[in-house]
Amino acid sequence: MYNIRCLQMCVRSWLIHTKFHRIVYQYMRSPESSESKRRMEVLREILKTETDYVSDLERVVEVCLKPLREIAEMRHNILTLAEIRSIFSIIEMIFNVNSTLLNDLKKGFNSSTHTVMIGEKFLRLAPFLRLYTEYINNYNTGLAVLTQCRKRKEFAAFLKLRERTVVMNNLDLTSFLIKPVQRLPRYVLLLTELLKYTPEDHVDYESLTQALNSIQGVADYVNEHKREAEGLLKVVEIQAAMGDSVQLVNPTRRLIRQGDVKEVYSRNKLKDRHLFLFNDLCVVAEKNVRGGYNHKRTHRLDRCL
Repeated sequence: MYNIRCLQMCVRSWLIHTKFHRIVYQYMRSPESSESKRRMEVLREILKTETDYVSDLERVVEVCLKPLREIAEMRHNILTLAEIRSIFSIIEMIFNVNSTLLNDLKKGFNSSTHTVMIGEKFLRLAPFLRLYTEYINNYNTGLAVLTQCRKRKEFAAFLKLRERTVVMNNLDLTSFLIKPVQRLPRYVLLLTELLKYTPEDHVDYESLTQALNSIQGVADYVNEHKREAEGLLKVVEIQAAMGDSVQLVNPTRRLIRQGDVKEVYSRNKLKDRHLFLFNDLCVVAEKNVRGGYNHKRTHRLDRCL
């Protein structure tokens, strides 16, 4: 009798233990669990940022690229087709690829939180990642060409009608052209975060892992060049603030440091100056009332040794 009671107690204990684990298991996969909620937040962020990204690419293609190409094909003198290809590179192809990805992501959001699967959708993106590599390789040259072309009255007038308007989200063209450079590393962060809140037995776990690994390799390459691209963008911004009195934009030029200084002249009198130290130049400037800079002089570093 004692043995039977012990057996009954063990069975009851096992049943309670099993039921408890089943309840916990079901709860962890329910919309109420913090893990599921966080997973849904990441999924929504992926969808929202992809929607914004594709919308920005569409602005570049529809508002700037296509009109310029049509004008060039009619042989009007704003930009040549070669200059357009240099500035915009393959951004239209990237727009088409990511539009397809966005449509796939939207379809996936018709299911419940736990069963939303986006790994396969990102895996389908993997063969097209070379487009981003090609884009980043051309980016610095394209930005330098854009800066030079801005000096033409016809092109400057074209951009003036479009840049910093509502249709361009109050941004200039360079702010849009850097977005593909920034997007791929963002995918890595988002998918890493999503994997953290996706159980290993989830139907999408393996696909997400494969997708992340596929994107990571290209993203590492892009990330390395992203710093260079953002460095050149800073040079472009300084060029815009200083006008055409000095030519600063160069694919290899990078800003090292800048700051206000005092220049000594004529019997210890001081003048306010702003110094820009690049990897090959030291530029002395003076702040003006328009919020920009007046160029004073330039020193080449190779002649200072």
